[in-house]
Amino acid sequence: MEPAMAVNILTTIKDKGHEVKTLVMDDDTMTISKFRSEVDKTIQKCSDKNHTIKNFTSSLYALQKDKTLQRKCDVSWCRYLQHPETYVPRNLPYGKYLSNQDLFDRLLQIFTTYAEKSDKLLTLGSTQSNESFNGLVSVKNSKNRFYSGSESTSHRVAAAVCQKNLGEEYLLQTHEELSLSPGRQTERHVSIQKKRKEREDSLRRTVAHKRRRNELKHSSQNKTTTTEMREGLSYKTAVDLAGYSSESTEEIPSPMQPVEQTPLPTACYTHVYFDLETTGLGLAEITQIEAVHNREEFSIYVEPKVPISLAATKVTGITYDGTTMFKNGKPVPCYPLEHALSKFQVFLQKFNNPVLFAHNCQQFDSVVLCHAMQSVPNLKLEESFCGFCDTLHLMKGILPLQKSYSQEALVDVILNEKYSAHDALEDWQKTLRQENFISLQPLVRGKCISENMAKKIANSGLCLHHLKLAFHRDSHDGIRILFSEKTNGKARVTNRTKIISSVSQFLQDQFSVPKS
Repeated sequence: MEPAMAVNILTTIKDKGHEVKTLVMDDDTMTISKFRSEVDKTIQKCSDKNHTIKNFTSSLYALQKDKTLQRKCDVSWCRYLQHPETYVPRNLPYGKYLSNQDLFDRLLQIFTTYAEKSDKLLTLGSTQSNESFNGLVSVKNSKNRFYSGSESTSHRVAAAVCQKNLGEEYLLQTHEELSLSPGRQTERHVSIQKKRKEREDSLRRTVAHKRRRNELKHSSQNKTTTTEMREGLSYKTAVDLAGYSSESTEEIPSPMQPVEQTPLPTACYTHVYFDLETTGLGLAEITQIEAVHNREEFSIYVEPKVPISLAATKVTGITYDGTTMFKNGKPVPCYPLEHALSKFQVFLQKFNNPVLFAHNCQQFDSVVLCHAMQSVPNLKLEESFCGFCDTLHLMKGILPLQKSYSQEALVDVILNEKYSAHDALEDWQKTLRQENFISLQPLVRGKCISENMAKKIANSGLCLHHLKLAFHRDSHDGIRILFSEKTNGKARVTNRTKIISSVSQFLQDQFSVPKS
């Protein structure tokens, strides 16, 4: 279809008396062969620079699953040959230099193909202006509208041609050609658009703009790659017939994002103390909401959409079989999240400027509640209270020399009483981190990572099972993406290539599984 259309266009141009000697085009079609056979045998072809670079890099990316390559270096520039005993190729997978004859042969084939056409590649052209014009036509003559069936399509394409050749001033010239006086609004519009284009063109040429554009591009790509790796397999042709295991779709937990803190303005506030029970640690789902102000109390159980973890059940005593919720073995009424938050909103509306207080609220309760509110945006629960206050930070200011700031320790010091209740978050964190740390002991015993690094990995919410999932999905890159995921501007675990390569090598030796 594309070659036939191109031949038709070029034949029309030739019939109008114009001579075409060279075509600048990509290498994806047989247009030039068809044109030479049907129209002009002497016409020359010049490859498009952008498409050539894209095709070359795509050929290299197609080999990304292979992690090794044979080396051919010179002692004048190769640090490996200069210092073979101490050299470490830190930027290569697993920290090892590359050696694989099959991959070498495939790379040699790619480079040989381009080397044989080096004379042709010396004179590359560019179709960027054509791509720009195509975009301009698509704006004025949109493909999702059937303008081609009306008389307006030729005028729309003509308007795009005029704007490409003359700029926005074509509107004024069109009016003058038709003996019409351009109105003030038209002149003002042309002036604004002209200045805007000049300003944007000037900005695009600056180094800062190009650097920022690349940063945003890489940031978006990294975010997409990280999310896809954590989520696992979600879409693939005939995926339902392939019999993938549940591990393929198991999601690796994301790092918890703390709530942004801003001081509240001076005013009279109502102190409302609240507590949440959830299905687990992190961005888990709410299973119970409790709140109190003086003698006003509120409590409601919430139906979760995900299973309640064993660690959470041990702390809260709450279980849910999909239809009935139990508290310490006794059935309790539970409601959908939207209904529960609506009831909580009615409770908060009884008070003047309520502020929600909780112990360690910044790291847990406020984050979970805000996440739940985002799933029910029409409720606008955030308009029913002024903000949060973390009593943990208050206690650190009041008792700066206190060794422990758990609720039990604070009640013992302030009230001189024994408090049998526990901080659910603290218990969950300790339980989860301990389980994560224990699961990482094979890496510590294998001298793959230190105990401090194992604690850091465990504290980030990751266990050995999560590392195996990441390695199974994208081998070395999966571990790198998981460890270097940005959280508040910092890596979730580490960016150090040595540690990432060491963990990847350990998993490859001990737990390597063929990819699905």
